[in-house]
Amino acid sequence: MVFDDTKCELNAALWTPNFFLATIESIMMNADTDTWMGDLDPGEIFLIFWLDEQLRPYAGVDVTSLGKRELHENGNEVIVHRGLVRLIWERWERTCMGLKSSPYVCTQTFGWCEDAIRGNRREANNPLRWDEIVLNLPGSKDY
Repeated sequence: MVFDDTKCELNAALWTPNFFLATIESIMMNADTDTWMGDLDPGEIFLIFWLDEQLRPYAGVDVTSLGKRELHENGNEVIVHRGLVRLIWERWERTCMGLKSSPYVCTQTFGWCEDAIRGNRREANNPLRWDEIVLNLPGSKDY
């Protein structure tokens, strides 16, 4: 199931810092016949990361229609869940499609995870350790 937050008013209440993601135009400016690329769908990453705890009570799905229906004393049809007449609301816990903060939260958390995985580059027993950087830039003599 995908929770599409473009359909509710939650985006109007959020602020997210600006940051840039690559577009197809920016990628193609740097591509040539020797370029290798992978197909990564950033939408698939949303279900990995948690939605901020302060947002969770406001992100959810009304599943009242899936409950058991009974007639109330006044003749109206009501939903009964565990003996109580109420709305049934399932809360969304993960970052959502259409929520304007989701790309920022996911890329920020992914960056933190990547730093933790890589560890300290100066430790001798770190397999991802490096001592120098050799630049291979277009226009340089040895490019």
